[in-house]
Amino acid sequence: MRRFALIFLVSMLGWGAGPHGMARGQVAHQERLVAGYYAWWMTDAWTEMDLTLYDRILFFTTRVDSSGFILTRNGWPEAWEGFRAAADSAGTRLVPTVAMMEPETILSVFSDSSRWQRLVRDIVLMVEEAGSPGLHLDVELFEPAPDVAVTGFHAFLAAVRAALPPGKELSAFAPAFDVSGLYGLEAIAPHIDMFYVQGYDIHWLSGPTAGPVAPLDGWGGRSWKDIVARYRTAEIADARLVMTIPYYGYEWPVAHTGYGAPTTGEGRILTWARVDSLRLPDLRLSVEERLDKLAVLRDTLSGSPFYTRADSAGVYQGWFEDAESLGEKLDFVARERLGGIAVFLIGYDNGRFTPLLEAFRRRASPDPGRRTP
Repeated sequence: MRRFALIFLVSMLGWGAGPHGMARGQVAHQERLVAGYYAWWMTDAWTEMDLTLYDRILFFTTRVDSSGFILTRNGWPEAWEGFRAAADSAGTRLVPTVAMMEPETILSVFSDSSRWQRLVRDIVLMVEEAGSPGLHLDVELFEPAPDVAVTGFHAFLAAVRAALPPGKELSAFAPAFDVSGLYGLEAIAPHIDMFYVQGYDIHWLSGPTAGPVAPLDGWGGRSWKDIVARYRTAEIADARLVMTIPYYGYEWPVAHTGYGAPTTGEGRILTWARVDSLRLPDLRLSVEERLDKLAVLRDTLSGSPFYTRADSAGVYQGWFEDAESLGEKLDFVARERLGGIAVFLIGYDNGRFTPLLEAFRRRASPDPGRRTP
């Protein structure tokens, strides 16, 4: 997941072992996963949500400093006791996310064994403190990494897996296309239970061109179909792939209105729905607001919707996902028997896409009342 300007997110045949067998801590799931990232800045929005919709909710996020300490917890777990209790009552696993998104932090920590070993200890203490059912790692690097950092990252993952008690699930963000060389799928596969695959930001906030945020097909080999093919080439079992779907989009200033137009400046983040300004005071632009006045256009190749507009300052394109394009992606996950889907971020739709997730859950399991263990 690429960073936002301000804030920066089990198939019906079972998980499958992949080329290296099941990692320690894995359990066999009989249905596709419905998961979502819940951001700390959404405060108490969880009180208005149906938490039973999700098998996993990833608390987003705690942050690591360059020394390897978990420096920022955003109140986890003490300030979130109500959320934790509600999730437990709903039969939903609430899992903390440990995030590293700044290149200088990532390279500093994983290039020094004393630092990543310190982080392992901090992670274990945090998981034990809250009695968490597992851990989600969100390490995001989009530039080449030196060999020492790659080696350190792989050793770190092995150490985290070994240090977590049996039965604790370890999941991780996995990039759509690894430009850093950090992730080495064959090397890290034995240590990760589920890969939360980056299904968005194929065109990103500060990118050189406008285009679909999460194209299902097309776009020069940079689509969901190409992403899944890359993981299959690495022999990662389909049932270990959770595809992440965006409940946001971007509006860019562009040079012209054609597909793939060059951007003329950084974009703006669009939530899908209008969200309470007390929760998102700095994100006041929504797809719903734009579509009150603009027509929806659709790129038939990727399946993604967009709009164009113009004002005295120039021309703009806004790309996002809607019920039709998200429905096609959920169909793809079910048809390909992938491990499931994860929403980034829960609440940015203000509940508009809940029926889609409910239908996906019904399709994923012969017994809609049965929950993932």
